[in-house]
Formats: sequence, structure tokens, C-alpha cells
Amino acid sequence: WWAADWHNADLAAHGLASLLDVIVYTSDLPHSKPHRSVFAEVARRLDVSTDECVMIGDRMVDDVSGALEAGMRAIWRKNDAGFPSSIAVPTAEITQLAELPELLQKWGGA
Repeated sequence: WWAADWHNADLAAHGLASLLDVIVYTSDLPHSKPHRSVFAEVARRLDVSTDECVMIGDRMVDDVSGALEAGMRAIWRKNDAGFPSSIAVPTAEITQLAELPELLQKWGGA
């Protein structure tokens, strides 16, 4: 698990922190991704249903497939590890976090 400080610094560096209502770190939960309870806890803390959430991650199994199975939209931040579409088909793909604001605006502020 990565320390919360590392994630928070990365979000701030890309101007994304202000776009997030809640940040949940699996290191603070009893299970890790892709366990369904992780994604359900995020939705619970936001006081919304999972279909109103968007998961952004760089791991196809842990992040994308877990979010999709929980009923969330899933954005895959592409990396060098290619994955067959049989694992999961993300709702959207990006190469840099800086692409997020425009994508989320297209989705109506999702």
C-alpha cells in the first residue's frame, strides 16, 4: 500500500484534489481492492449509490474490474502492462491524470 501523503501530493500536483469529495485508502479498510466492500464503502462515505461513482486506477484487476463489478464507472490510467479485454473493459482510458478534468466535465461533472 502507498502512504496517503504520497497520493495526496500527487493529486495536488495535478490540480485534482479540489475535484474529489472523498478519498478512501484501502490501508484504512479491512479488505483491499478488488473486494466489493471497498467500493461500497466509498459510495457509503459519499452518501450515493455505486452507479454514481467513478473509479480511476492503473490496475485493470484491482481498480477497473473491481469498480465495474460494484456498479461504478471505471477509468483506466494506461500503463505499460497491457491487459486483454476479457479481464475488464473500462468505461474510459487516459494516459495522464491531467486528462481527468476534461473527461469528467464531458460526463457532466461525474
